[in-house]
Amino acid sequence: MSFADRDTIFELTEQLIAAAWPQPLNLPLPRLTYEEVILKYGSDKPDLRYDNEIQMVTDCFADSNFPILDNNLGTNENIAGIVIFESNDKDNHKYLKNAADESKKSLKDHTEYYSSAELKIVSPVVVKDGQIINNAVLKKCAPAVKEALEAKLDCREGIGFLVFGPQGYVLPVLGKQRTLLAKDIYKDLEQREEKLFWVIDFPMFLYEEGVLESAHHPFTAPHPEDYHLLRTDPLKCRSLHYDLVLNGQEIGGGSVRIHNSADQKYVLQDVLGADITELSHLIKALEFGCPPHAGIALGLDRVIAILTQANSIRDVIAFPKSSEGRDLMAGAPAQITEEQKKMYFIKS
Repeated sequence: MSFADRDTIFELTEQLIAAAWPQPLNLPLPRLTYEEVILKYGSDKPDLRYDNEIQMVTDCFADSNFPILDNNLGTNENIAGIVIFESNDKDNHKYLKNAADESKKSLKDHTEYYSSAELKIVSPVVVKDGQIINNAVLKKCAPAVKEALEAKLDCREGIGFLVFGPQGYVLPVLGKQRTLLAKDIYKDLEQREEKLFWVIDFPMFLYEEGVLESAHHPFTAPHPEDYHLLRTDPLKCRSLHYDLVLNGQEIGGGSVRIHNSADQKYVLQDVLGADITELSHLIKALEFGCPPHAGIALGLDRVIAILTQANSIRDVIAFPKSSEGRDLMAGAPAQITEEQKKMYFIKS
């Protein structure tokens, strides 16, 4: 939409969704910042059908008498965080193992990026009668550490994970464990009230596996409050990228776009180091004037899959492909004849 800002897109999208939603929606939808959801939930698309926020417990390990913690916590942005779930189920140890195993698989690339970190510990936590039992890290710490942590958790019976390391490692790991434990422990998740909200104020740029990348895409406009940081400290510059999140899944995303030629050239060439030869027509076109514009893309198939609790998104797609990539209705892909190859100038 031309001459549209972020609020214009939010209002239009919310009216559209409210008109089609199975139950009445309270508008406007909540707006949470990227920084807020990462610190509280370790994810930019958290599931808010349950609370279980990440707690920072670095201060509990001051003077722990465990050398690796005393030498590293508080330095190089190393922190200690925990996520805990109230639970007295007999299968608690199974839940912890499942969450640990699944987390390792899904975070493999992320954790490898931090492989050189001096501090990187993931430790399961079990609470019984208000006391933490069988925790490998606490066994090596002074008794006062365990007492401080138990007081902060204020949990009678529960399980969770205690994670140490750089903040960029700790928060995603805890976020993943939070999601996996909730799926195991909360059997009524699908019956709980839907949680639909916006995530706003994403960073413009992030380091992905050691390479500076656009957090959304390189045409996303900088946040007006941070415009001065675009050329002085781009990693601290927020953007006008926004996501719509439902029950822990992104169901829509968009942004206000850059409409200034100089800014677009700077982002592509100077920040991201891209070859702009093939985009020179875009840069040139922006020099002649371009209206402010913004938009969004909604994943309608994904929305329907969530609302119908479908096992697979293919269950709600009109003409889904099989897991082998075949269209069972049309019988595609199919063999073609030599005559058809000649018609389309194909050689194989």
